[in-house]
Amino acid sequence: MNNEKILVKSTEHWYGFDLIKGVLIVFVFMGHMIPGVLRSTFPRYAIYSFHMPLFVGISGFLLNVEKIDIGLSKLFAKYWKRLILPWIIAVFVFFFIQNFMDGKILDITMVSFVTAFCYPYYHLWYVMGFVCYILVFRFLWMIFKNVRFKWTYIFIIAACLSAISKWDCLSGHISNMYLNI
Repeated sequence: MNNEKILVKSTEHWYGFDLIKGVLIVFVFMGHMIPGVLRSTFPRYAIYSFHMPLFVGISGFLLNVEKIDIGLSKLFAKYWKRLILPWIIAVFVFFFIQNFMDGKILDITMVSFVTAFCYPYYHLWYVMGFVCYILVFRFLWMIFKNVRFKWTYIFIIAACLSAISKWDCLSGHISNMYLNI
């Protein structure tokens, strides 16, 4: 039996995932309510170390491949009104509110404006992270959908990419080369 058909065609609802997502949402609230700097507050650091990766992992496990196995223009249209446009508006509004509150409203440059979209305000990173996740998954699916492979290889590749990303977040070696930070 073809593995992709098992993943796509299953209609059974797994209530355990609802429970896990609910617990993760509680952790999100807890993580945001605990005061202090992230690295010096162990409970907050511990929560941040697993709650978002687990959310993304569950989302990937539950992703319906048939819904993203469409053309890029259709995929973009699908997410434009309900995700991308509201995100653009939110980044725009937060950018001007932040600059107004900091007294920098007259010091706005094109670079600072574009930077606001590359490094969005506080919680808005997740929306673009989700969109990028969908695009990367779709790209990988288009490459691998006709190839017979073991899912273990994909998990190994994903783990390596995650490790490289985490290393870069901690060290800044790769991002500093391109961003001149």
